[in-house]
Amino acid sequence: MTMKSYVRSGGLYVPVSQLHVKQGGTWKKVSKGYVKQGGAWKQFHESTKYAVEYLGPPIVDTAGRSTYTFATTGFGSPDSTREIFIVGRARHSSSSGNISAMTIGGVAATISSSVSTTSCEFCGFAPVPTGPNGTVVVTLGNTHQFCMIAVYRVTKRPVGGARTDAELGQLFSGTSLTINSVTIDANGFMLGAHGHANANPTTSSVLTTDADLSPVAGVRNWFGHMEIQPGAITPSQQWSWSGNAAAMGTLWAFK
Repeated sequence: MTMKSYVRSGGLYVPVSQLHVKQGGTWKKVSKGYVKQGGAWKQFHESTKYAVEYLGPPIVDTAGRSTYTFATTGFGSPDSTREIFIVGRARHSSSSGNISAMTIGGVAATISSSVSTTSCEFCGFAPVPTGPNGTVVVTLGNTHQFCMIAVYRVTKRPVGGARTDAELGQLFSGTSLTINSVTIDANGFMLGAHGHANANPTTSSVLTTDADLSPVAGVRNWFGHMEIQPGAITPSQQWSWSGNAAAMGTLWAFK
């Protein structure tokens, strides 16, 4: 959702396209904003490169397939710089197969994935500038129990930009899982996926929770993101839940 500021002009509320402040009796355009933080005025970060928007809720298909087709997936408002990012999880009862291909709105996606014994976590992105929706096709190495995806709309990022870092974390039994080795570059952002083998809710330490639900009995899926960062950061992301369970999680950093 895009937030706008409004002012009353001639009895009507109109959107503000440019902020001004009165300085020495003269109205001047605001080129930089500041906020008071810890007793000091600091420049307010506003990325001019791109924006990240989660387009929820997630989509799930619980049929046993090797290829999942998510038709009429919402892509948000068209934009000449729009890229669609898909973060997903698929589960197999005994032997998970890696993702082999993904198309987004008919465009072949750049993909990155992590695989454990029973699950595959993946992220793919492609430039899709036109249309409010389209079809997402995820092709896996073998038949899975389900596939669940979350959709993100990214604008004003250099088209063809690559993932800068990624890391898989695995846990064979426990109540928390931490990844603290993925660096987000300045003006970068992060996407994440996590799952554990019970239906208990997930708590996220750093990344914003976008979705946390059980697509099938005995499994919990989580998706989330971290907004564009003004400086490089290596967050310590922890997922926690109640009841010992096997788990995995993957973080992807982009800029």
